[in-house]
Amino acid sequence: ALAPSAPVVKALYWGQTGVEVSRFRFTSTNEAFFLEKLTLGASAAAEKLDMAENVKSLSVTYTNKAGTTLTQSQSLTSGASANFGFSGDNKPYIPKDSSLDIIVKADLKTKAEGATTSSGATNQLFSTDYQDTYSNSQTDGFRAVGEGSGTVLDGSSAGVGKEVAGNNQYVYRVFPKFSVISLSPGEPLGTKDVLKFTVEAMGLSDSKLYFDNLDTGSGSIKFEAVASGDVAATNLTAVTYDESDQSIVSSDTITAAGDVSTNYASLTIDFASPGKDVEIQGGNSKSFRVEIGFTGFNDKSDFFQLILRDEAANVNWVDNSTAATSDADVQSVATVLRLLPMNGPTLSKL
Repeated sequence: ALAPSAPVVKALYWGQTGVEVSRFRFTSTNEAFFLEKLTLGASAAAEKLDMAENVKSLSVTYTNKAGTTLTQSQSLTSGASANFGFSGDNKPYIPKDSSLDIIVKADLKTKAEGATTSSGATNQLFSTDYQDTYSNSQTDGFRAVGEGSGTVLDGSSAGVGKEVAGNNQYVYRVFPKFSVISLSPGEPLGTKDVLKFTVEAMGLSDSKLYFDNLDTGSGSIKFEAVASGDVAATNLTAVTYDESDQSIVSSDTITAAGDVSTNYASLTIDFASPGKDVEIQGGNSKSFRVEIGFTGFNDKSDFFQLILRDEAANVNWVDNSTAATSDADVQSVATVLRLLPMNGPTLSKL
């Protein structure tokens, strides 16, 4: 079974090593068992391709009968599976009427090793699954031996179970990690900073995360504006600055502002003119500041807040530029970019 502490859906980057992708729990009854064969890999056809193109090897970490923690690595086949064999004192040990968790980690390929990615709505993703077969053989796919009886169980044995899926992992050359910078709360009056945040480019140093680049239609971050205020207070302008030099990176309009119940206000930072393109090298970060000149927040308890929701396509970036206007956005997938939602402070009228 999938272990309760198995890793959740998340993003990975090219060249990342030792990242946990699955965790499986093996439970014995009647007697203790030793594992001698174990197969792990992608099961779905599309995921097999993505995994084979991006994952170099898998490793398993477990304990033997002596309680020693051991790790074994195995290269991935072209069919995106890894078959582990255990012998002697290095066998994973499942105590009688108890369980053993096996931690599965992956080493991802670098660009030089042939890693690949895709853009737009199609994402590279895979789950690392327990499989009961290897090369169409259930005998080779799984093998466990009872400590007392010597009973041999393989992938076809009753109670062993078939495929058990891990959670999806999404692969990018580089992806953004967001973190908020604390701001003191205030009132939605005059010109105020409403949000400060940092974007870290999660990737190797040979990668760059682009907002905009050559195509003025690429790269954007969409925030929800949670606010009250007068219905006349439409078209508030938000100016986003690069904190390193206070240059303007984008000037954008908050659409559908006001207190009408049918209005759903949002701010999309699109890094277009007037502004500048943003490039962040893998492993580095850049901080931004969003400033608004408020009008129409006249009543007591009027409020304003920007929130980056954990929703699909709220963040768009270029992760593998070809230095052409044909560069396509990579769209965020819900629950994949961790640490979201990101909330700015609530500005309230006193």
